[in-house]
Amino acid sequence: MPGGLVRAWREAGVRGVWFGALAWARLYRRLELVALSLEPPPAVIETPLALEYGFLAETEDQDARERLDRGDRCFAAWESGTVVSSRWIAEGLAFVEYLVTWIDLDPDEVYLSETFTEPALRGRGVSGAAGTRLAHALADESYRRILAGVLKENHAGKRAYEKAGYRRVGRIGYIGLGPWRRGFRS
Repeated sequence: MPGGLVRAWREAGVRGVWFGALAWARLYRRLELVALSLEPPPAVIETPLALEYGFLAETEDQDARERLDRGDRCFAAWESGTVVSSRWIAEGLAFVEYLVTWIDLDPDEVYLSETFTEPALRGRGVSGAAGTRLAHALADESYRRILAGVLKENHAGKRAYEKAGYRRVGRIGYIGLGPWRRGFRS
């Protein structure tokens, strides 16, 4: 079995392999929608590291610049001037790359995607600290919730969202065959 298939089998069994194959063939893809209420925002998580937090203003990375130009924002944590954790948010209209689709957002919500923490710093509270500071920054801007998508079979990702206070609010995806595609959101 190829490496990805073996990993899917170990992590999610037959169901994981089945849905993974459908996603690979682009016949069926879906994400669980999770949401974090910002009324009130979660308690700030501290980390022993000396980090600075804020929205990315400039970057030399072309892909990141394109996202900033289209209106997405990147919230980051820096250690000694180096970005060590980041997450992207979209307002109004969010592009969900895995589903190759756009979703309309309410004026008081954002869509969170592409969270990342440097591997050497994982398990040290960096992601939680950055995530709670983002929540407070968004609450200060009068947003009421953060939406995100996670694969149902991604147990570690689901646990991380649950630990941060996110709750399942629905599902989004599509069924497709060749050029025909029908999206759904529940």
